Amino acid sequence: MKWWVAGATVFAVVVSGTVVVSLGLQRGTDDEAGGADCSVPSAETVGAAAALADACGIDVEVAEARTPWERTWATADGAARTDFSVMPNQVQRDGEWVDLDRTLVVAEGGGAIEVAAPVYELSLSAGDEPAREPRPLGVIEYGGERLEVWFPLELPEPELDGARATYQLDDGVRLEVTVSPDATGFTPIVVLDSPAAAARFEAALVAAREASGDAGEGIDVAFRTVVSEGLRVATTAEGGIEVLDERDEVRFSSPPSVMWDAAGDVEADDAPALEADDAPALEAGVADPELAELERGLHAMPGDRVAAMPVVVVDGRIVVSPDSALLEDPATVWPVRIDPSFSGKGPADWILVRTGGFSSSIYKWTDPIDGGNGRCTDSSCNANFTARLAWQFTGLDSIGAMVGGDVINAQFRVNGVHSYNCNAATTDLFVSGWINSSTTWGSLGVGLYSGSVTGSQRSSCGTAGWKEFDATAAIRQLADYNWTAITLGLKSADESSMAGWKRFAYDATLAVSYNRAPNKATNVKLASPASACVAGAGRPMIATTTPTISAVATDPDGGNVQAEFSVVDQGTTNEVWNSRPIAAKASGSTFTMAVPTGKLLNGKAYQYRVTVTDGSKWSGWSTAVCEFAVDTSKPAAPKVVPVATGQPAVYASGVERGGVGIAGAFTLSSTASDVVSYKYGFGTNPPTTAVTGATATVTYTPTKTGPVSLYVVAIDRAGNVSATTTYTFDVAFPEEDGVWTFDDATRDGTATDSSGVAKKNPLVLAGEAQWTTGPRELFGSRAGDGALLFDGVNDFAATAGPVVDTRKSFTVSAFVRLDAAALNKGKPYSILGQEGLKNSGFHVQYHPSSCPTPNGIDGRGCWRFSMMNADVLANPGSVVVSSSEAVRVDEWVLLVAEHNATTKKTAIWSCPVGTPQSPTTAVPKKSQTSRATTPWQASGPFTVGRSQYNGQPLDYWPGAIDDVRVFSGQVLSEAKIRRMCQGAEPSDFGGDVNAVDPTVGE
Repeated sequence: MKWWVAGATVFAVVVSGTVVVSLGLQRGTDDEAGGADCSVPSAETVGAAAALADACGIDVEVAEARTPWERTWATADGAARTDFSVMPNQVQRDGEWVDLDRTLVVAEGGGAIEVAAPVYELSLSAGDEPAREPRPLGVIEYGGERLEVWFPLELPEPELDGARATYQLDDGVRLEVTVSPDATGFTPIVVLDSPAAAARFEAALVAAREASGDAGEGIDVAFRTVVSEGLRVATTAEGGIEVLDERDEVRFSSPPSVMWDAAGDVEADDAPALEADDAPALEAGVADPELAELERGLHAMPGDRVAAMPVVVVDGRIVVSPDSALLEDPATVWPVRIDPSFSGKGPADWILVRTGGFSSSIYKWTDPIDGGNGRCTDSSCNANFTARLAWQFTGLDSIGAMVGGDVINAQFRVNGVHSYNCNAATTDLFVSGWINSSTTWGSLGVGLYSGSVTGSQRSSCGTAGWKEFDATAAIRQLADYNWTAITLGLKSADESSMAGWKRFAYDATLAVSYNRAPNKATNVKLASPASACVAGAGRPMIATTTPTISAVATDPDGGNVQAEFSVVDQGTTNEVWNSRPIAAKASGSTFTMAVPTGKLLNGKAYQYRVTVTDGSKWSGWSTAVCEFAVDTSKPAAPKVVPVATGQPAVYASGVERGGVGIAGAFTLSSTASDVVSYKYGFGTNPPTTAVTGATATVTYTPTKTGPVSLYVVAIDRAGNVSATTTYTFDVAFPEEDGVWTFDDATRDGTATDSSGVAKKNPLVLAGEAQWTTGPRELFGSRAGDGALLFDGVNDFAATAGPVVDTRKSFTVSAFVRLDAAALNKGKPYSILGQEGLKNSGFHVQYHPSSCPTPNGIDGRGCWRFSMMNADVLANPGSVVVSSSEAVRVDEWVLLVAEHNATTKKTAIWSCPVGTPQSPTTAVPKKSQTSRATTPWQASGPFTVGRSQYNGQPLDYWPGAIDDVRVFSGQVLSEAKIRRMCQGAEPSDFGGDVNAVDPTVGE
């Protein structure tokens, strides 16, 4: 809110009265002070102040609520109190609260006069000197806006005396500028000591107008004003001034201006000395000390002659026209004072209205002599009239939001400074309508009578002081009608004589004690199992009969509160459980309470609600409708089905499918209708990964081969968890990157690659390699099985290019049969290899002598897997691992050679199969060794039946070879090698060739 005076000689924002707010609250126990610091009776917030007051047993101020006119307290007895005062108590300076100080001081540098500690930033002119830039008479700055008031004449350097600056304008002409009592503005008064002084003042004004072109004539005084953007100055029908904002709301106002002489001084000087018991004189009211000691200058004194002055606004100038009749009347007693008055529109107004000898009111008087009430017919009143007083309090929104029953009591307090005599007289308190600076006797209505006080208030009788009126009825009316402001007036019960005449100071107070009901509970919800407040079809299903309900309870007055929880059967609307009020906590606390066992039934729906009490009043039930249903029945165990289409692999249970890096998917479903989610885990039990839906599909990409268990549980709306379903499937081992079964029907010199890779690598037969019957047909397991027969001289088969990357992991295998006639010739024979430029990168062979046992078992040599260290002619070196199994001739043997690039090991497996007449148990055995050198890529053809060394082909195989397989990128598990040795073909691993996983490259 922005308050500025435009075109005014006075700027003052005054808030009338004190509003005291109190509320009964529960006290904590004596030991709850704990670590509270009770030495500082202040806390930042209402809640913190209430807690500290309760803990320490002291009144605690709410720091964030303080203003110059307002202070709020949480009291030791659990009440809250807000005090509004007409006079600011303290003001903020540099972030600290200090006492109000109206003293005028010279500003640093001497260019202005400042107020020591005002409510608003105030400064006055230090005098117009040629060396100084011209300055206005006064400047008020507040809320980022600025008001300037300029005097029409040049100003000399003033004399300072406390809150008053006096500018001696001419002989007998001076301007007295006084800081308003609340230090929000200033009051300039022109004092003329004689008719000659008045003539000199008029001549100076005329000369100034001729130079400036200002409006007015004769002794008219034009005050130039500058107001902030958005404000404008307007006159009222009664001759007052209002400063309005863009919404036409009054920000500042002025009643009709007046001037007065000093006739009261003469009457006082002529009055005889009186004793305190001189009843007739006391009844005349002239011997009261409070009237004799009033400050001359700011207001007319008893007996002064007073005249109203017209005020107009011309081009932003306030033009005040003194009354020429009073100035020219020989009966006028000099000095004469000219006083147009302005005040800011603050949170409160007050006014004196009168009839009889006066037509004007006195708006926002500050001198007790102006606060008359009742009928006055003696000289102290300047004329015969009847007066009433009224105070208007605004900003009472919080009280207006109550109901009348919330108000416990209300007291209107005002300082009684004078009464006609010492006899008891009654003054009534009443409710009136809206007031402003233009309110008159005729427009001040009299409504509800709320209370009265009977007595005198005269200092000489010992009865002056604060008087307290019962305003309870008035404030209850305000609450019932939801008003945000109220006007309280005082009138004498006897307005027909001086018997009821009294005077009151302006700084009235209003104390309202009340207890507002706590606010309705908020954030009402289920704390366990956690769920927001929901009603209807979306209500949560819970898997417990003892849920915990929570809610936040607050009190608008910051006091302790209690919560009460209730659960109602939704079907019957019967209450099935009520917690009763639970232990009190500070306002803003969260309350929780679990429903006891035995109150709720499975399959039933319930509503829950919360109410809050402060020990005397209740909030009513929480507004939101909150529901839940109880379901403690577990759903059936879920069903797991592999997804049959659209996936690289179908991981059916009980068969070996897919492989490492080959994704598959599974559908999770349940026969229960209320299942909403599942938890699953591949190899993790209990499962932890959640997926929502009545049915759900989850995917899995294996990272290793072998059996995998999928664990699944179903979860229903209530959170019930089913028994665990375990679904086990086998992740297949690597698929061959090359498969040569030698079952080609055409047998046209090329052996077909029947692997599942996109780029096939057929073997081209060389020499006189011949087709022969393979072991599967010989052993009777499959007809049509073929093999290649090599003569040991120059027969071999080779691909056009490499099949494996010899730098990485790989596995090669073949069924072989060594002719007995080739034994004991001291020669090695190669089965498989892949050539480089000079040497085979690896070869699998029979060797007659380089064996774990010299010359092998029974001198028959051994099976051997070699990897050459380099592709060079001279001494390439090699890594060799040999089988410890005895070499069998004229019998079928499965040889498997592997290179594990990760572990840097090479190995050879031998698995004798025997003959159809004498088969073996087909148990593979492994021999391995470590590799230190870095392998190299042999980029030549993959060969069957020979190898390469020093650039020459050699070691041709004498015998038969069948079922050659290449696995590039991985090594095989022992289980797969065993199955291969037992005759399993590629198509046996899952039903078709592609059911066996392709090898994943490194």
